[in-house]
Amino acid sequence: MQSLRRQRIIRTLKASWNKRHLKILELLHDYLRTRPLVIMPIGDIVEIPSVSKLIVGTPIAVEITREMLHQVLDAAKLEERGQLWIAKASERLLQLLKYANIKGDPTMADLCLAGLTFPCDGCRLDVSFPQVLFHNCCTNVSRQRSSQAGTIEEFSERTLLQAWSTETLNKPKQPIRCKSVIQACGLHPLTATAKDMDELDPLFEQAEIDAEEYQEAVRYKVPDCQKKRTIYSWRLAMVSKVSCHVSC
Repeated sequence: MQSLRRQRIIRTLKASWNKRHLKILELLHDYLRTRPLVIMPIGDIVEIPSVSKLIVGTPIAVEITREMLHQVLDAAKLEERGQLWIAKASERLLQLLKYANIKGDPTMADLCLAGLTFPCDGCRLDVSFPQVLFHNCCTNVSRQRSSQAGTIEEFSERTLLQAWSTETLNKPKQPIRCKSVIQACGLHPLTATAKDMDELDPLFEQAEIDAEEYQEAVRYKVPDCQKKRTIYSWRLAMVSKVSCHVSC
């Protein structure tokens, strides 16, 4: 009897904490929508001591209001913390670079190479820097965990958001396709940075349409010169599986 009563109490407590976590998540999204300069992911924000203290230190019977949360977040100076967060995340990426075929100790210059990508186990895509800092797989909870009620770990479990992590990323590489895209723009794959490519801002046209698109063109008697071809930015051209050539 006492065991059943204890189980009911635990279920009720977990339900209460779950309700709080989801409410906090909603308030955090509202807060970030009005502050575009805040770049830290929610999973990292809730690990700030003052924020986590508010979330898990406030008695469950006490409602955490929008004003309470905003006051703590404003005091945490999230805009200033953003640059420190980028530096720490970049350092973790540099640790992965040590496993790549790069001579000497890797630097930020190596990290900024346009053709360097990080294969992601979560989505099976190759992600470049700095896009990898905002890649969803790096902040989504990748596996189920059993966490104690009323903890920041449980917040991650309930909201499926965690602090930014490299656990889904593999050893970086420079695929042959990336090299060919960069060379097509007249740059060297070992020195061209993402900034160089962004300044050129090249567009790549799909070299040939696939079989389904071709059949559709034949069905509607579309002349060859009017067959629809996809246009890619240089980043999309690197990960696209179709053959492309520089359009402009």
